Amino acid sequence: MKLGSKNNELLVLEENQKDFDELHNSCIQELKPAGLLEEEVVLDIAKCIWRKRRIERLFVDEANWLREHPDLKSLQWVSTVNNQIRKEMPWRGVLKCLAFLPKDLHEILDQNFPPPEEDFDEEWVGRVKKYLSKLHLLMFDVMLEKREASDFVGETASKICELTAKQIVLEERFNMMIDKALKRLANLKAFKEIIAVQEAGRPRKISAG
Repeated sequence: MKLGSKNNELLVLEENQKDFDELHNSCIQELKPAGLLEEEVVLDIAKCIWRKRRIERLFVDEANWLREHPDLKSLQWVSTVNNQIRKEMPWRGVLKCLAFLPKDLHEILDQNFPPPEEDFDEEWVGRVKKYLSKLHLLMFDVMLEKREASDFVGETASKICELTAKQIVLEERFNMMIDKALKRLANLKAFKEIIAVQEAGRPRKISAG
């Protein structure tokens, strides 16, 4: 049994169908499923292993990113949101854009820029954009200072520790799912053996000649 194209939604980012097929076929060779039900369980096991490996890859990528780009996520969001806001937008549209900012920045903007009385207020939107531009420059300066500060390594290490804790939780969940699937597979095989023994022990009917 091989994974068909209908299951391509399992693949994300740069993942390759061939790599998953190799993993799936290895599971088939090791677990030797017989019949549709057992094949489905083995497919579930392969998917769990695949997703577990994905978490490991993403963890390494994000940990490396954190070391190279401290606080850059917030910096990028401020720039992106500011670029999306136009002076001719209604204030409700501006607030929808601001909602994409990190929670702490979003709350600061809510306090400093209460909604105007008119639906369209270019002066209000201009002040919001000006504030975001200043905020972006300020955050950039702070980021540069952090790179030179002695506590930079400690802050980055703390973030990576948090990331590691999340990774461990997710891996444990996938391990539990794999264990449950293996037990389900064992139960299916045992059930089939019981049925086979029962069928073999039944007396055969002799048809009248």
